[in-house]
Order: sequence, then C-alpha cells, then structure tokens
Amino acid sequence: ENAPIIPTVANHGTNLDAVIGAIESTIPTPARDLDAEPIMLVARSFDVNKPGSSIEGLHGGVVGGSIVRGKCKAGDEIEISPGALRHHKKSNKDAYEKIVTKISSLFVGNERVEEAIPGGLVGIGTEIDPSLSHADSLVGCVVARVGKIPEPVSELVIEVSPLSRVIEHFSPGYLPNEPLVLGIGTATTVGFVTSQRKKLLTLALKKPVVANSGDKVAVMRRANNRWRLFGTAKIA
Repeated sequence: ENAPIIPTVANHGTNLDAVIGAIESTIPTPARDLDAEPIMLVARSFDVNKPGSSIEGLHGGVVGGSIVRGKCKAGDEIEISPGALRHHKKSNKDAYEKIVTKISSLFVGNERVEEAIPGGLVGIGTEIDPSLSHADSLVGCVVARVGKIPEPVSELVIEVSPLSRVIEHFSPGYLPNEPLVLGIGTATTVGFVTSQRKKLLTLALKKPVVANSGDKVAVMRRANNRWRLFGTAKIA
C-alpha cells in the first residue's frame, strides 16, 4: 500500500542505485553466518552436454540455486537430498536416494569462482551422471556437506496461520485426508491431513522434503476446484 515508487530506465541503468537503496532500506540484507555449515536450496538442475557429445567430453550434472548460509568451495564433497527418484525392482516402488558427489566447478553469473557465499544465484558443477539432473529433476533438493544435512521426512507437523484476507471461501476446519500444497524452500509437495489438534496439523507427504523445526511454509488449499494461497505455517 505504501511501497516507494522509483522511476527507472533499466536499459540505461538510470536510478538502479536508488532501487537497490530502497530495497536495502525496506528489506535489509540479512546477516549471514559464513562459518556455519553450508546449505544451498536447489532451484534448477540441468544437463549442459550437447547432443552428440563424446563420452570423453561429457560434463557432470549441474545444480543451481541460492546458498542460504556458509560457503561452498570447489572440491568440497557434498550431499544432495532427498536426491534422485529411482524405481526399486524388489519393492516395486519409487523412492528417493541421496546423491554424494564433489563440487567440480562454481559459477556466479558467467564468472567461474573457487568459493561462493550467500547472495544471488550460484551454479554448482558436479561429478554426477547428467541424466540425474536433467530437466530440473533435482529442484527442491538441499545441498550440504556429507553428513551435515537433516534426514528427509515424509511426515510434518505444522502450525498454520491463515491469511487475514483471502479471495476464495474456504471450508472451516480441515477434512480428514484433505490435500494441501506446501512450499518449503524451493520444494513443492502435497501433504494429506492425517490428524488435527488445536492449531497443529499432521500431514503425510507425497514427496519427502528436507526441513527443520521452525522453518516457514507456504500453504495452498483447494477452493472452487482451484488451488489458492491460504496462509503460512511454521514447522513444529
């Protein structure tokens, strides 16, 4: 309602410094702990190899996203979780498997660097089979050092805070097994309501996620056969 309006001419770079100043004064850059164990949220993943590339010239899969704490260095051994979706013949079920690999390269913009810290987007070249990362198949994963990442969970307990103003009319309370779409970091999954006590909902997740107690979650509910943003939630 009271957002500042700043005239700009983007193709000439006019007033972009004023835009950055307004962002910093309105939404200050948070303090980052560079000495903490690194965590990166994967927003993209892809295969950079062109069709017909020789086996000797193949590059490993690439993941891109934002580092939220710590710093990543070329040569670090990392873990990508929940990892790649695989079909197990014995159980005849699909399951996710963590990926352990090394950082072979780091890119910030078009610049290759030896170390990356929070702020902006980072591309991490790895040694994994590029078939595991093609077509954004690793989006929603979390990257960390090996053994320094929480185990993926298939059940969450959340405390939901509905928006004070919503466009659609939602039914009061939650139905048993009602699906909710959850946004956790860069991951999107569906959670089915299994129980409710006071403000706490227990959800069985269709896709496992890496999450910590206290993390913020975006919640969508279905109304009039459409998914609508319903509110936010905090993981208990």
